[in-house]
Amino acid sequence: MSFPPKLALYLFSIMLVTGCTSKPELAEEESTKVVQITDNEDILQAETDLEQARQRHSEWMVREPALKHEPLPLGSILEYAKEKQAAGDTLEASRLAKKVSRFARLGLEQALRQQQARPFYPQ
Repeated sequence: MSFPPKLALYLFSIMLVTGCTSKPELAEEESTKVVQITDNEDILQAETDLEQARQRHSEWMVREPALKHEPLPLGSILEYAKEKQAAGDTLEASRLAKKVSRFARLGLEQALRQQQARPFYPQ
């Protein structure tokens, strides 16, 4: 099947313009998940604190009974908190995010104190 050149050009330009103006729409459920995660201030604070701790190579592993009975890196606990937030469990997400934030700050404090550590030899 062959089209005249003008018709082919016309159809191609219509497809091009239609493709440029259409944008993929997020499902209603997906767009609310994005808003819910970024609205939780505890998660945002935990991300900031964890990033600072990671820059100093002081990310701790902490035991969280809600996830496992073994210690987990703080990043894993924060990811679980984000999943809980996306599922609508804001209280649990905030609890986990506050825990991540607290231990990230403690790890950062430990790294800063050890930066000035000197050997001690008792007399």
